[in-house]
Amino acid sequence: MADEDDEEFGFEDDLDDLPASTLAELERNALLSTQRVRSASTRHNASQLPQRAPVPVVQRAPQTFDHPGPARTHSYGREDIIDLTAQPLAVQGQYVPPNRGPVLQNRREQQNYNVPGNHGEQPDGSAVVVKSELDDHEARIQQLEAALQDAQKKADEATRTAQSKAGEAAILRKRLETIPQVHEREMAVQKQRHLSEVEKLKAALETAKADAERVATDNQFLEHDFARDKGKVRQKSFPAEKGGGSPAVTPRKSRVQPFRDGFDDDMIMLSPSRAKEKSRMLTPKGKRKRGKDESPQKALPLRLSQPDQSAPPQVETPVGDIVGKELLHELSEKRDTLSFLQRLLNHSLPNGRVFEVLAKLTVPWSDYPLSTSVYDGFLRDVYSDDQVDRSMQTRFCKVLIEQWKKCLNFPCHEPIKVIIGILQYVIDSEPFAFARSLIEDVVPLAIATADIVAIPVARASLEDKTPIPPADDLSKNIDVLQCLDVLHGVAQSASRSPEAEILFWIHMKFDFILLMLMKAQPISQIMAMLKLLHLSILGTSFGAVIGPDDDGPDRQSRRETDTIDRLTQLLFERPAPPPLDPKDPSPVVTMESALLSMRLAVVHLLAALCVPEDGGRALASHRYALGRLFRFLHEVVGALYSFAPGFHDVRIASVNTAMRVVHHVIVRYLSVDEVRARLATVQGGMHMHVMTLTRVAFAERVAAEEGLQEGVMDAAHHLLDEYLSPDEGEQLLKMFPSAVMEE
Repeated sequence: MADEDDEEFGFEDDLDDLPASTLAELERNALLSTQRVRSASTRHNASQLPQRAPVPVVQRAPQTFDHPGPARTHSYGREDIIDLTAQPLAVQGQYVPPNRGPVLQNRREQQNYNVPGNHGEQPDGSAVVVKSELDDHEARIQQLEAALQDAQKKADEATRTAQSKAGEAAILRKRLETIPQVHEREMAVQKQRHLSEVEKLKAALETAKADAERVATDNQFLEHDFARDKGKVRQKSFPAEKGGGSPAVTPRKSRVQPFRDGFDDDMIMLSPSRAKEKSRMLTPKGKRKRGKDESPQKALPLRLSQPDQSAPPQVETPVGDIVGKELLHELSEKRDTLSFLQRLLNHSLPNGRVFEVLAKLTVPWSDYPLSTSVYDGFLRDVYSDDQVDRSMQTRFCKVLIEQWKKCLNFPCHEPIKVIIGILQYVIDSEPFAFARSLIEDVVPLAIATADIVAIPVARASLEDKTPIPPADDLSKNIDVLQCLDVLHGVAQSASRSPEAEILFWIHMKFDFILLMLMKAQPISQIMAMLKLLHLSILGTSFGAVIGPDDDGPDRQSRRETDTIDRLTQLLFERPAPPPLDPKDPSPVVTMESALLSMRLAVVHLLAALCVPEDGGRALASHRYALGRLFRFLHEVVGALYSFAPGFHDVRIASVNTAMRVVHHVIVRYLSVDEVRARLATVQGGMHMHVMTLTRVAFAERVAAEEGLQEGVMDAAHHLLDEYLSPDEGEQLLKMFPSAVMEE
């Protein structure tokens, strides 16, 4: 066994031959090699932990080999591995290999003694490392406990927050559940209220109908009584007999023959009932006759020598006059009111009847539908202290105008189209005098409403050179064409009264007219404005009229010049195309037709402008108007020979009308030199002038030239004679020998 031990651990002589410090160096190196990595990681972890007090040095007791160390089943070099999952142990000395006897112990002590600095007791390195790791673990545990507490606090706070959110959600859920019930109750109350209002209106309508029937019946009775009394008076008139007779003889009393017509009166026999009635009306014979002064009627004059010159009978005032003018006027108003209510209730809008559509609309200034606001405003106007006598139609329109103003001020554009549609229906169905009373209210509102859509379109065309369609919500709720139609209806009503006509065009904005004549606007709106401008041609003005507080006639003249300038520009500009119709097979043809119709409407407007003296002079004094008209004529006459189907009639009408306009302006207001100056403002104006007049003057009026009027050709001849010299005229006749032969 000793030999085996010597073979395993070496010989004792070999150990004796080692230097004294070699064994200590080997132990120290072995210890450091096993603890270097852990120490580095420990130092790294310790640097991240809070600072702690220095660990006291543990003094190692003298080591002995009497106590055997723990059993090893592992190889050398792993004796310093620490099991962290085991229970903490007391700080022990360094592990010593198994006891080999006193020789090895004495040799170890001698080696430790010979190492410099090892004369005293030194702390065990493994114990210090274990202590340091324990402290690190304790610090780590404290840190984790603090983090756990923070996490617990956050979890508690999150729990409380979740509970509060759950409570709020429950409250909101409960409110959402109650909202439909509240809404249903409100709708039921509102429906009941409307039903009661409808019942009241029906009751009032029935009462009014009954009153009207009663009044009509009373009138019939009164008319019958009046006719009967009038017949009685005629019976007592005693007309003179027709036929010859001696004027010296007293005329014979003629028989009373009521209900006769003068033809064969003697052949007509009275009915028995009438005879009996007449006999009962006679005075009884046995009673005293009434005296002349006691008669309720005046005495009839005697007809002696002059029966034909008898004074007319004095007829008493009819019984029907007892009714009085005031009662008749009141009955007439009631009849008009009932008729208006019936027409209004029966009128249908695109989305339904009037009050049904109003009941579907909501406004921001009221919690109730628009119909309730209209009804409340109407009742407030009826029962107000204002004693102004106004009809039902006027009160209703005033309430609608008030709601229209609120829609523009808030803004709320959805009800505007419905309000304008109802107003337009009332204006069209009432007399002209009614529409004239709404000029000061309707005209500014219609202009302001149209500006909401028209101004952005015009501004976009000026900035980007391409017109941009209006926003969907604006174009859906605001119809510019509808506003122009309302203005046209009011202007047409005002045209019957000079004062109302001036008042309308004073309220018309000049900028609005120019805005609607821009090429960025749709053709339909430009056509509506042209139709409206036809009504603005007064005796001394055209277009918008300057008020009494403005600059005066100079500014009015400038406005008319600007309007004419914009109109003549439309003869060449291409406005925005109309909205495409999916069912239209040829949108290009539709656009061309609309464009030609618009230019023809412009020419008709210029022709109407030439009728008054001031309008014709304003057109003649415009610098570019005449040149633009000849340019337009040149293009239209040239287009006649293109044989485009469907456009010939419009182009022929344009040539006839435009030629009459230029002939009137040149002959009446301009000289030859002034004509040359006007034509020079347009590039190629003189050439287009001669070419156009020549084509029209020498037209054969067949094929492409069919439809030209003879008076138009004579006007072109006259203008050529005034403009060309004799030599130029002879040269021109040589070019058209057929014209010379016809002459």
